[in-house]
Amino acid sequence: MSIKINGRQLEITSTIREWVGDRLRNLAEDSVIKTTQLNATLEREKSTFRASLVLNCKYHTLTAEVSGPDLGKVVESGARKLEAQVRSLRDKIRSHKVDGLAESEQNKAEEAAAGSAADADTEKSAD
Repeated sequence: MSIKINGRQLEITSTIREWVGDRLRNLAEDSVIKTTQLNATLEREKSTFRASLVLNCKYHTLTAEVSGPDLGKVVESGARKLEAQVRSLRDKIRSHKVDGLAESEQNKAEEAAAGSAADADTEKSAD
């Protein structure tokens, strides 16, 4: 998994690169969503900073774009937005897991028993 940090109209110093990398590394190292790459583009337009964060996962792409007057707050806000998206995706993936084989067979047996009981009830009411 790689983290790429680019700057437009802004020099990315080693301090900025370290700080942004540390802040975003937690998002990128999630084993459930299988992250492949994280791109962070930091821009400066006159007195406004803008951060565009793109997190590429195995089957999903998450993005966050934030702008404001302070670079630190912009990166933090973008990271929080990505965290919320990652949390939502992680919960979605975990909740859609398939039942184990034993549980699946047990559920089928219960459904069959309930279906045969319902058929017996309809035969009694028809008589």
